[in-house]
Amino acid sequence: MCILLLTTAHPDYPLIVLNNRDEFLHRPTQPAAFWEPPYSHIFSGRDLARPEHGTWLGITRSGRLAVLTNFCEDSSAAAISQKSRGSIVTSFLTSHEDLNGSTESWLHRLLADGKMKGVGGFSLLCGILRPSSSSSDPKANLEKIAVVCNRTAAGDEGVESSAHWIAGSKGETHGLSNSLFDDPWPKVVIGRNLLAETIENSAGKSEDELLEGLFAILSHDTMPVTRGKDSATQLEALRHSIFIPTFETSPETPETNGHDESVADESRGVEVAANSGDRVEHYCATPDEEEHRWIHPERLYGTHKQTVILLNKNGKVNYVERTLYDNDAKPVDRKDRDIVCKFDIDGWDDVPTTTA
Repeated sequence: MCILLLTTAHPDYPLIVLNNRDEFLHRPTQPAAFWEPPYSHIFSGRDLARPEHGTWLGITRSGRLAVLTNFCEDSSAAAISQKSRGSIVTSFLTSHEDLNGSTESWLHRLLADGKMKGVGGFSLLCGILRPSSSSSDPKANLEKIAVVCNRTAAGDEGVESSAHWIAGSKGETHGLSNSLFDDPWPKVVIGRNLLAETIENSAGKSEDELLEGLFAILSHDTMPVTRGKDSATQLEALRHSIFIPTFETSPETPETNGHDESVADESRGVEVAANSGDRVEHYCATPDEEEHRWIHPERLYGTHKQTVILLNKNGKVNYVERTLYDNDAKPVDRKDRDIVCKFDIDGWDDVPTTTA
């Protein structure tokens, strides 16, 4: 039940990105770092539960940015995937040899090469962070970023036909969770409003103060009490809160005939819900959840990582990843929670590429 928020409304930062990764707390995850050669230009956290070691969010020294959220499915047939969703993010981030290629051309190749087949439902934000080639003030505006989903009415073809191109002008604020971009969950609406308010009140504040306000948004908790509730109630509650406090997912229910399938199918992120007496499976996992078979006796779930990315007018990135729980589901000490990485985007002052 991750959430992505972004804005171009700050006068000093052409782009600000916020992300919560909500996950089973025992799922093994590597903290954000630069990857090993030949991909040492990529900076991201990595999922270690599947052999692909993909990611849900990453950025490169050349300014390629990608963030993925799973799509909330209504059936197991739609949700189960042969391949890791994180491989889609990796594909975009590793395309550094094609620095002059556009985001749009990459999306065409993604569909033409068959990489969409065997992948579960997802939404993806991706783009190349560059000053706008068409703006009168290029350092204030960026080339547009794409938001695509393979669960549109056009199916996989929606990656091309239903792409949203955003963040190309000042004053935009957007959000995305586990539904379609133009059909936001309540938590996304809350997040957009809080982000707009935070930016409006940020005049005169230092970067550290701005970061504090942005992390406060990611920690905004309006989660209804779900202790002792069934999975359907838990699932609905997750749609309403930006921050997900730790809770234990539902134990066995009459609908599962004594078997706790939310644990047995934890690798697919299954939440079993009762709907008018019928058993309905909702697959709303974070990236790469479908095929891995790790099981832990504690079914603890919640916001595991928070990330804020600031991009200033000079092409400097400030990437802050905050880890709230370690891989043993123990709270991380405040002094050890944050990983901070700052770097200049290569080629920022070169002639901008066109991404839309």
